[in-house]
Amino acid sequence: MDTQQRQQRLQQSIPKALGTLSFDQNNRLVESTGIGKNRVEDIIDISQMELDDDGYGVTQDGEILVNVFKDAGRSVIIYTSASDDD
Repeated sequence: MDTQQRQQRLQQSIPKALGTLSFDQNNRLVESTGIGKNRVEDIIDISQMELDDDGYGVTQDGEILVNVFKDAGRSVIIYTSASDDD
């Protein structure tokens, strides 16, 4: 996935976000919104997640897609619905 595709994915995810979570390279919470406020414990697992060369990864947790973007030591997680109905 090139940088343009990554930016498009991020832009598509934001309007559908159920919540967000961001943390630094030391796994310290920077910010959380929506359902991210209740998922702070995800930080440890997400910090160990394998990402592509552009710093992007996605995983699914039940009906929730967990979109992970990492750049310059900071990780941003955008939680979206796994269904396309939203």
